[in-house]
Amino acid sequence: MVSARESAAGLWLCIDKTNGGRRSTWSTPSLFRARTMSGPRHIIFVAEERIELRTLLALACEREGFDVVEATSGRELVELMRLYRDSGWLADVVLIVSDVTLPELDGFGAYEALAGEGFETPFVFVSASDDPAAQARALPLRSLGFLTQPFDPEALRRLLRAYFRQPPD
Repeated sequence: MVSARESAAGLWLCIDKTNGGRRSTWSTPSLFRARTMSGPRHIIFVAEERIELRTLLALACEREGFDVVEATSGRELVELMRLYRDSGWLADVVLIVSDVTLPELDGFGAYEALAGEGFETPFVFVSASDDPAAQARALPLRSLGFLTQPFDPEALRRLLRAYFRQPPD
């Protein structure tokens, strides 16, 4: 479950996760506090279940000057996007980088769920295989690219620079 509440520091995001019967709740106020204090942000959502790859993807986005919101499943990605829409911050979300094989709802399923609700945020899909069928499935979608593993962070950075027309560092 994803919920939010307003406080003096800004909006707090709370996510309840259940893993193997254990429930944990965590809050991430810093991104929301930064957003409320400094105006609109350019945010990329990164959806990947493996922490190592999620961290690499997030760091590549952050090195290009974007704020990152992380999700560990397709369902969580959809819930977070709904929260941003309901909070009036959806315009700040400029891109979604999503693994194709997410738990609960895969990357394509998350795309279809969001598109079915009218979301128009473009996707970059990431896959552990270079399966031509998965790449072909991504083509007609609002997909800016399809990255395969082993993942090269520079490939994502080049894609971000090309799409957002940023000069290389």
